[in-house]
Amino acid sequence: MRLQMGKIVSAAAMSAALVWGSATAAQAIPLPDNGPEAGGTTVTVPEPQGPTFATISAGFLQSVAILPDNKAYAWGWNSNGQLGNGTNTDTNVPVLVQTPSGVTFTHVSTEGSHSLAVGSDGNTYAWGHNAYGQLGNGTNTDSNVPILVQAPAGVTFTTVDAGGYYSLAIGSDGNTYAWGHNAYGQLGDGSSTNSNVPVMVLPPAGVTFTDIAAGTIHSLAIGSDGNTYAWGDNVSGQLGDGTNTDSNVPLLVQAPAGVTFTNITAGIYFSLAIGSDGNTYSWGDNLFGNLGDGTNTDSNTPVLVQTPADVTFASISAGGDFSLAIGSDGNTYSWGNNSSGQLGDGTNTNSNLPLLVQTPAGVTFTNITTGGDFALTFGSDGKTYSWGNNLEGQLGDGTNVNRNAPAPVLVLAPVPEVVVTGITFGGLDGTNLADNGDETWSVDTPAHAAGQVDVVVFWTLGGVPQAPITYSSGFTYSPTPVAPTITNPGDQTVANGKTTAFSVEITGTPTATVTWEVSRDSGSTWEAITADQGATPSPDGLTLSIRGSKTNGGFHYRATATNNVGSATSQSARLTVTQQPVVTDPVDGPGTTNPGDNAGSTDKNVDTALEITGSDPDLGFLVTALVTLLLGAGLVTANLAARQRITR
Repeated sequence: MRLQMGKIVSAAAMSAALVWGSATAAQAIPLPDNGPEAGGTTVTVPEPQGPTFATISAGFLQSVAILPDNKAYAWGWNSNGQLGNGTNTDTNVPVLVQTPSGVTFTHVSTEGSHSLAVGSDGNTYAWGHNAYGQLGNGTNTDSNVPILVQAPAGVTFTTVDAGGYYSLAIGSDGNTYAWGHNAYGQLGDGSSTNSNVPVMVLPPAGVTFTDIAAGTIHSLAIGSDGNTYAWGDNVSGQLGDGTNTDSNVPLLVQAPAGVTFTNITAGIYFSLAIGSDGNTYSWGDNLFGNLGDGTNTDSNTPVLVQTPADVTFASISAGGDFSLAIGSDGNTYSWGNNSSGQLGDGTNTNSNLPLLVQTPAGVTFTNITTGGDFALTFGSDGKTYSWGNNLEGQLGDGTNVNRNAPAPVLVLAPVPEVVVTGITFGGLDGTNLADNGDETWSVDTPAHAAGQVDVVVFWTLGGVPQAPITYSSGFTYSPTPVAPTITNPGDQTVANGKTTAFSVEITGTPTATVTWEVSRDSGSTWEAITADQGATPSPDGLTLSIRGSKTNGGFHYRATATNNVGSATSQSARLTVTQQPVVTDPVDGPGTTNPGDNAGSTDKNVDTALEITGSDPDLGFLVTALVTLLLGAGLVTANLAARQRITR
């Protein structure tokens, strides 16, 4: 006759780590993140995150968790003392587990109606139901406080996993041990005799187990040879060896050709594993679709879980008769029995294919653990979420109401108060520190030289100083604002078609922007500089290049400097455009031709002249014209002298 389940179902007790008061902030930045160097800016910072559960395990109707300070809490069903708080009273809010004096717990696992923990002293402790010796203390008496497991001499347990009515552990000597109920061979010691002290599991020759998973009445392990082994009850084919025959020693699971399993978890009558090929496999009972292969047919060898297109599962957990997985796309999926809403999809309808869990907006789940028919997860927002059956308060939200979609578990543990004791900016203390009452604190910035500075939040938890939270370059001091000033551009004269420039200089903090304007009526009205197609401002606005033309001669120009404090406008400057001068041949006097050879001239005095056209010739042109005139006169004189010598 099979074991009557009663309140006993499987849980994959998975552990996870969360940041707790980290020295480098991963939360929202201080706001505002900038202000004047004079100080006085009121800045708001998030309150440091208080303790969140670092390790959590879901049993049948109870949950156990460890805070980062290694204090353990439990909530839910407590009829056998499995909460470890010295009572047998159920609770829907976390209560403190009574750890031995001077001992804290580093790892916990709960299943059925008992719990296990590894202590800081290296010993393993157990509490709760003990009818089959599953506490491993040499008795069959229940305990509502943790008691010492009698490990073999010289051996400590490095990994523990609680099963239905039994316990499983890996020892420091490399061996695997089990104790408790053994009617189906789940202890793997070659017998079907219960044991209230640890006995050695008998692995295949030359093989040690590196990972273990305790189901309700069957066990799984990954061997040092890379193979997966199973033993215990096999009524639904959950051992995966191609038979439905129980085994009291480890048997080889028939993995697909070329595939080894890297992650294993055990449910009531089924098993779940991730393969080296990236696929997820399952075998055993499939009454509720818990194998996830699209059927409701049992299988005594591994079958492929039908994951969504382009998704592989990175983390898995087998509950009583449902499964959870975190996908490579960051989503969480579930399948199997949904009578209590344990699939978290907002319905109570079973599914033999993976469904999307309804995660809160903007949140992904980073770790998952399944109980009998409920689930606990850690969210990317640092909160703990739960859904499913809440008959005994195992969701830890202060109610006993089932939920078919995830909701935050306030996890109402009696945690100590978080207090911000100081906030510094570049090493200088802020002032007027205040708790805003909405999980934020505000502070006024001190005066500080301009530039980026670190913002450091100092805080305590229950009066005990914690590692400060640093926001690197979290605040930028801006120089004290100063209204701009601007110099006046000078008047410019340019020849038609040539280019000149107006220039200004500015001061002010922050640096002002410079814009130019043009007036076509001597300053009566002003237009944007684009009205003069011959004007081009420089990128910094300090220079305005002008190409002179018949159009813009006589235009006026001015510049305005503007920043967030004010603006300043220069006086206007005038552009004068001259026409390009033209040089003609010199004009001969009476009886002459030109300042060239003048071969036909007989006059002794020659009047040589240059005609200049154009307006306002510049100095360079006048010099050139004069030189030309003199050269012409010299040539004429030389010519006359030569003729006189010839006639003599």
